[in-house]
Amino acid sequence: YLLARMLDADARHVEAIDAAARANAMSPPGKVATAAQTARAWTPKRLAAIPRATDASRPPILVVGMPRSGTTLIEQVLAAHPRIGTAGECNALPAIRKSVNPANLDQSSVDTHARAYLDRLAQAAPGADRVVDKLPGNYMNLGLVSVLTPDAAIIHCVRDPRDTCVSCFFQNFGDNHTYSRDLALCAHQFAEYLKMMAHWRDVLDTRILDVPYADLVRDPEPWTRRMLEHVGVEFDDACLRPHENTRAVTTASSAQVRRPVYTSSVARWRRYADRLDPLLDALRAHAVPLDEDEA
Repeated sequence: YLLARMLDADARHVEAIDAAARANAMSPPGKVATAAQTARAWTPKRLAAIPRATDASRPPILVVGMPRSGTTLIEQVLAAHPRIGTAGECNALPAIRKSVNPANLDQSSVDTHARAYLDRLAQAAPGADRVVDKLPGNYMNLGLVSVLTPDAAIIHCVRDPRDTCVSCFFQNFGDNHTYSRDLALCAHQFAEYLKMMAHWRDVLDTRILDVPYADLVRDPEPWTRRMLEHVGVEFDDACLRPHENTRAVTTASSAQVRRPVYTSSVARWRRYADRLDPLLDALRAHAVPLDEDEA
């Protein structure tokens, strides 16, 4: 993985993706997280029957999307605001989701889980008016979010599937996101993520703001203003300088966030086009929409 990054930095792109392929081949690819089971658990009828948490005083900000879609950049933009803190990639919602059955959620259990989640965020960012939960995979948990924190602000990072999958393929996630070890599986996971987001849009009233990564980095101010308006705080120009934020970042994007916002990762996939047939074929097979202007 390190060699792949070094070759990539030296503009030896074909050699770089070949090195990434060798790195990924050292471990077996994992499973894709499909949308169907979650969609069956969180139907409109089921959601209508579940009571909502009674504490609406601390609505969080959730930044969701595929890994490597720009979630860390958006987190840093928001966290540069003096009233916004961040809990980073908090694992609280996945833990709650594993422990509950939507069919058995009553008012007492909903309020208990909501308090535990909001307390966890508050402890991570004491004194902040609003707190960001920047776990990309919470796109699977938006049904639970709508129950525990109905007034949560959801920001959905949208990035070209080819760029997202290539970036995942270059990243050593360890035992997480093991689908990323195979380009075709990356495409399948992207398709399932799109299905999951489409389901939530059909069944939830939760506010979701789509933020296109390419548009954000090309022209940060309009999208920064939209995000802050969506969150419900006033504009602060510190949010246009997220690289000056000194908070610790432990995600895969820790190096990038110390740089001013840059556009060099837009259409990154083109550099490796000679090696991307498995990815492109799988994206088409799974009917993932592609921007033909970027093809």
